[in-house]
Amino acid sequence: MLSLPGYYVLTRKSNYIDRLDFIDISVLEIENPDFNVKKTTIKIKEKFKSCKILILIPEMNEKIENFICEFSIDAYLTFPVLPFQLIRILYCLKEV
Repeated sequence: MLSLPGYYVLTRKSNYIDRLDFIDISVLEIENPDFNVKKTTIKIKEKFKSCKILILIPEMNEKIENFICEFSIDAYLTFPVLPFQLIRILYCLKEV
């Protein structure tokens, strides 16, 4: 896990969600909302009630659209993501 105070990078194989006390914003890069992605999203939603979730996706399709609706995802960006887009959406999620 890479970390700075207040910032954590969790990889698919890491199990650090259980060790964290609070998350403001979770950024998930997903290609396909498979079982593991859904399981991780449920875990984040249950443990961190006020956590905002931003997903980074390669393209919008019906599976991802259903995932966004089913899990009440707060925001999404499609690749390629420009730095100012990412910073702007993180700022907006933090202020809401």
